[in-house]
Amino acid sequence: MNPESPISPNMPFFDTLSLPAQLAVGQYLEAMKRLYPDLADRAVAGPGNEGTVYVYVPFPHDDARNIEIHEAMAEVGAQTVADTGIVIVLMPSSP
Repeated sequence: MNPESPISPNMPFFDTLSLPAQLAVGQYLEAMKRLYPDLADRAVAGPGNEGTVYVYVPFPHDDARNIEIHEAMAEVGAQTVADTGIVIVLMPSSP
């Protein structure tokens, strides 16, 4: 991992991200940790398609909570794009 990166996640593909992408993921995960600490602790980030970054988290089976998480993190993602130009996509993973 780049020493300048603010987080040191246990993520196998994190090192393949550019430093700007690592910093953007750090901001995104910090916001997630404030809103959904249970999910942030299990998040895994890595490169996505065409320059995006995927953040995988296990989603609850409760549809209302799932929608709440997606809406809140979409706002965080929009702010991340505005601030950094890095697109982060929230993806479901197996629990």
